[in-house]
Amino acid sequence: MSLRQRDKVAAYIRQALADGAASVAPRGSLPPRGWYLRPTVLASVDNSSRVAQEEVFGPVVCVIPFDGDAEAVRMADDSPYGLHGSVFTQDDERALAVARAVRTGTFSINGFVLNSERPFGGVKASGVGRKYGGRVSQLITGSIGLDQWEWGVTLMAHQVDALKEIVYEMRFDEVSARYAEFGPFVTGLLLDPAEALDRIGMPDR
Repeated sequence: MSLRQRDKVAAYIRQALADGAASVAPRGSLPPRGWYLRPTVLASVDNSSRVAQEEVFGPVVCVIPFDGDAEAVRMADDSPYGLHGSVFTQDDERALAVARAVRTGTFSINGFVLNSERPFGGVKASGVGRKYGGRVSQLITGSIGLDQWEWGVTLMAHQVDALKEIVYEMRFDEVSARYAEFGPFVTGLLLDPAEALDRIGMPDR
């Protein structure tokens, strides 16, 4: 992860501990270079707390007890977000029933599975941009450590107005206003490697 994202996730953990959560983190040293966080399990977390309600995007898991599958589904759906869900059980029928009931864009059983060759997306506040399907295509790349941005997104469309519309929404919708820190948006920019490095403050030497 980037330094920016590491600091965001660490802030979630600090706030959860201040609110009364208990932390269980593996012992051991972290690599000397890079921006790392130890995987953290948080117990004594209320389902209404920020760390349970929001999309942390880091190695953090909240353990929250529930009484029966119906309550588990209700708690899972008690969030403005719905990107992905998972259930872990040895009972296949029970797993399928829960998977069908929880409202998320994608769902996995006993693990995390995502077919990147098929369209996917979230629901509720995690579904911003779904309406552009068929009009705008995107290529998402992870941080490569050359700058402080966690993701790179390249948008492609036949009509430039569609690009303007989705960029405006990405900047000003409620979810982006809470989580996103956007770098510059450019259109039709073609650079050779030396120019690209110079643009982000790393001139080719």
